Amino acid sequence: MRFICDEMFGSLARWMRIIGQDTLYLRDVDDDEIIEVASAEGRFLLTRDKDLHRRYPYSLYIDENDLERQLSKVIVSLGLSVDCEKGRCTVCNGELQSVEKEDVEGSVPDFTLRNHDVFYRCRDCGKIYWKGTHWEKIRNGLDTIGENNG
Repeated sequence: MRFICDEMFGSLARWMRIIGQDTLYLRDVDDDEIIEVASAEGRFLLTRDKDLHRRYPYSLYIDENDLERQLSKVIVSLGLSVDCEKGRCTVCNGELQSVEKEDVEGSVPDFTLRNHDVFYRCRDCGKIYWKGTHWEKIRNGLDTIGENNG
């Protein structure tokens, strides 16, 4: 399943990418353009806009303000599996590929290079990722969602 988020869901789009979901995020475009892109690419729309939801049947209306609740609603409502090992670039939605530690030397802080062995690079924009201290926070947040919906 591929997704598209309207401009009210930038943080949700980022988290959808973290859990391995192909998710476009469009800002500063009108509803017609969102529908056009979603329809052309076969994407499921996540929106807080009731009118947009009514106009595009392949969508989920989300009225939650809290990010954790938004993500939980999507996961539960659509029966998604969470696969952080297949995460996508949080910036551009590109696929991540594993890269050797030596390949990121000079591109990450020295401390990071010394303390981590596993790195990923976005195939599209080149952004480099590693499982730093933020990773534990992400896992804990996802575990909390799972506990609240299990």
